[in-house]
Amino acid sequence: PLRLGHTLQFLDVAAMPDSWAAEREILMAQDILSLVLVPTLTRGEFSGFVGFDAVRAHRRWTQDDVAILEGLGTTVGHALERLALERRIHAAQTYAETLGAMSEDVFFLRSTNPPEVLFVNAAYERLTGQTMASLRTDPWAFLKVVHPEDVAGVINAFREQDQRPCAATFRVVRPDGEVRWVHDRTFPLPDGGGEASKVVGMAQDITERVERERLQEQSLVVLEERVASRTRELEGANAELRAEVEHRRRTELRLRESEERFRTLAFTTGVALFVVKGDRI
Repeated sequence: PLRLGHTLQFLDVAAMPDSWAAEREILMAQDILSLVLVPTLTRGEFSGFVGFDAVRAHRRWTQDDVAILEGLGTTVGHALERLALERRIHAAQTYAETLGAMSEDVFFLRSTNPPEVLFVNAAYERLTGQTMASLRTDPWAFLKVVHPEDVAGVINAFREQDQRPCAATFRVVRPDGEVRWVHDRTFPLPDGGGEASKVVGMAQDITERVERERLQEQSLVVLEERVASRTRELEGANAELRAEVEHRRRTELRLRESEERFRTLAFTTGVALFVVKGDRI
């Protein structure tokens, strides 16, 4: 019955059934005469009971008494439920903090109304140079390190985070003047009513990736310039080759024309023509 949420009352402990023999022996050793047991429920399930006893005389608890005791049992159950929830939350926070301390990426959790940073890991300090405490005190504190040219875009992204998943890439300027590139992703977490009550996010330092891409772009530009220069050289050489071929063609044409004229002259004139080369004709 207790596990089903029913209160049990024993007017005479000595008359408890044999199924309660062990408990009966313990109670009688303590001179307990009467007993009432009120179940405690945690999240709707049986989690234990609260006992009230009488040692001076046998007692029957009235319905009003039982109602008060059951109310007390309910209060105890709620307290146990809150305690269990707090322990789970503490364990989850400890786990998250442990993972966060090991990660190079920034993890954060904030409420939406009012905006309040509920959790952020130590990577935030390494990335921005700001303390975690400053962000918990002022959720807009990170804007102080955002590059001036990127502030407007970051503010717009921040305002949209409560409504939909967002991603933003921007620069931060650390206190020592070093500029780091950051890629930030956020996801709204709806409450029981479907409204986003919290936002969870991750920020990655992508400076090295941006630098690699910049170097690749520079290398590509240099390569394109070299290809263009080589193309121009080849086009120039090709033009010279075509000019030389054309020159040779014209020269050969003139030579053939000259030979043709000479041959015509030789066959049509009555004058003997001969060519002397050295001592030979």
